[in-house]
Amino acid sequence: MANRDTPMGFVPWGGLKEVRPHLSEAYSATRIFTHDLLAADADGYVDPAAAQSVYIIGSALTPLTSSDSAVKEILVACDPLQYFIAQADETDFDEQARIFSTADHVNNTGNTYNYMSKQEIDSDTLAEGAVGGVLLHQLAPLPDNAWGAYCKMIVTICEHQFSEYGTQYV
Repeated sequence: MANRDTPMGFVPWGGLKEVRPHLSEAYSATRIFTHDLLAADADGYVDPAAAQSVYIIGSALTPLTSSDSAVKEILVACDPLQYFIAQADETDFDEQARIFSTADHVNNTGNTYNYMSKQEIDSDTLAEGAVGGVLLHQLAPLPDNAWGAYCKMIVTICEHQFSEYGTQYV
């Protein structure tokens, strides 16, 4: 059976290790969707992490909607060793040999109805030994999940803002 295309962002897996509130500025054009990867901006706030961002801080546990008009606290799963489950975007996730590869994420616009993320792992950036935003640990042990397009993977953030000395986990 083929994997279903159900992007969900980066959902904490195996229990939350650490959650911290971080501030986000309210912009009419910028939304934070639940389970978006976040990065720190130059003003000390958090924003959705751009693909190929250096120093991701974690995954949003609360959204910032377009109706939010002031600075808002966003809860973030921010432990550098937190595991996440995320969906692969294409067919390049085809075999066990992809484990311990790194990849960046695709910054898809989230669902504006329920404010859930649609970020995915970007198969075009899969690299063995190079540093990408996330490190692939295993195929998620879920029913009807198999190697191929839209498979669900267990990952950690390897370019993490709070890792020791700001170095990457690879």
